[in-house]
Amino acid sequence: MSDTDIAAFEAQLQAYVGRQVCPRQAARDTVNHAMIRHWAEAMGDGNPAYLDADWAARSRRGRLIAPPAMLYVWNQEGIVVAIDKRPPDAQSELVELFNANGYLGTLGTNVVQEYLRELEPGDTMFMEMVIDNISERKTTARGEGYFFETLATFSNQAGETVGTQRFRVLKFVPPEGSDGAAMPFQAPDAGELLPAPASRRETLAWEDISVGDTLAPLQIPISTGLIVGAALATRDFEKVHHDRDVAQSTGLPDIFMNILTSQGLMARYATDWSGPETSIRSLAVKLGAPNLPGMVMTISGEVSAVDPASHTVELSVQGDNNAWGRHMSGTVVLELPAKAG
Repeated sequence: MSDTDIAAFEAQLQAYVGRQVCPRQAARDTVNHAMIRHWAEAMGDGNPAYLDADWAARSRRGRLIAPPAMLYVWNQEGIVVAIDKRPPDAQSELVELFNANGYLGTLGTNVVQEYLRELEPGDTMFMEMVIDNISERKTTARGEGYFFETLATFSNQAGETVGTQRFRVLKFVPPEGSDGAAMPFQAPDAGELLPAPASRRETLAWEDISVGDTLAPLQIPISTGLIVGAALATRDFEKVHHDRDVAQSTGLPDIFMNILTSQGLMARYATDWSGPETSIRSLAVKLGAPNLPGMVMTISGEVSAVDPASHTVELSVQGDNNAWGRHMSGTVVLELPAKAG
C-alpha cells in the first residue's frame, strides 16, 4: 500500500469507532449449573462457591455463584454462528474490511473484565457492545497489523449493570510464505512436575496479607484435550483452537489456547490461594507467547497492593510456558473478608 492508500484505509477503519456491534440482548440460556460445572472441570477449578450447594448455603453469601471469569461466556453466539457465518454487524464488517486488505490473521491479545455484582444460577444475562477504538498500524511479532477493541456492558434481568469487558484483537498480515506445518516444534521435556498447591478452604482475611507476599507456583500441562475442552467450555468455536490446519495457516505449528482459558486459569489460581469466600472484582490478562500442546505453563504471582478501605488485594500474576516463555501476565483484584471478631 502507498501512503495515500494507507491513509484512505485507516479513514475507513476509524469510521467504525463508536459503532454498535449489538444492542442490549439476552443470552440464550440463563446462568446455569451445567455450564458452570463444565467450565470448572475444564479449568480444574474445584471452588465450592461454584459447585457445592450445601457449602454455599452455609457460606456468607448463602447461595451458589457463577465464576466471575465466565462473564462473557453466557452471551457467546454458539457453534453455528461461529463456524458458519456470523450475522452482519459492525464487527463482522470491520473484520471483512481487514481481510479484504490482507490482514487475515486474528489474535485476541488483551481482556479486562470488571465485576460489579456476582451472578447466580437463574440470572439472565444481557449484553450490549460497541467498537471502542482502533489503533494506528503497528509492527508486531506476528506481523504488521492493527488492534481494535470492543467494549461490552453486561446487565441482569433487573436492569442492573453487573460487569464490563474490554477485549482487544490484533488483525495482522501473516508473514509471506508462513506455514505452521513446516515449523519444527518439539515441546521440551518438563521433567517431574511440582505438586499442585492445595486449594484453600478457609478464606484469608485481608488484614493477614501484605504487599510482597508470594503465591506458590502452579504448573499446568498444556494438552490438546485442555485446549479444545476449555474452548468448548467457554463457548469459543474459533477454528484456531480446535483445527490444526487453520492454526497452521496463521503460522503456528498447532492449535493454541484461547484467551478465555488463560483468564479462567488465572482466576482459579487467585481463588485457590485466597479461598472460596473471595469476591473477584476485576481481572486483566495480556497474552504473549501461545500455549501449544505438549508445553507446561507455570503460573506464579505476588501481592502487589492492599487497600484497607475497600478490603481489596491486588495480585500480579504471570504464566510462563517451558518452550516460548511468557504466555500471560496481568492482575486480579480480590475483595476479602475482615478477620472474625
